[in-house]
Amino acid sequence: MIGNEFNLLIDGMITLAGFLLCRNMMQMKKSGKLEKGFMLGKNFDISNPKDPEGFIRYMYLKTIVLSVLLMATGAFQIIADYTGRFGLVSGVTSFVLFGLIIVYAFFARRAQKLYL
Repeated sequence: MIGNEFNLLIDGMITLAGFLLCRNMMQMKKSGKLEKGFMLGKNFDISNPKDPEGFIRYMYLKTIVLSVLLMATGAFQIIADYTGRFGLVSGVTSFVLFGLIIVYAFFARRAQKLYL
């Protein structure tokens, strides 16, 4: 069934995005330097940031929590798609995750204004 395969692909991409977001933040925490990736757009100038350590400190826990939720939700969605169960719960978790991504975007925008 093609719809189910497409859902599996999207859910796999959600899981991968969570992993890559976590990896990107951990690299920034370790190096203390900003890196372009999921958190900072391609056109965002990071050559002369005001306080990169402050940005990393402000966004670290928020990013780790969001990335773990992305990975967990993606994995749950894959199981739900594969088994055909948990339809209502799957829809609710997708909706809640979408809301959390919007909240995270507000935090990220605020951090960029304050620290970059």
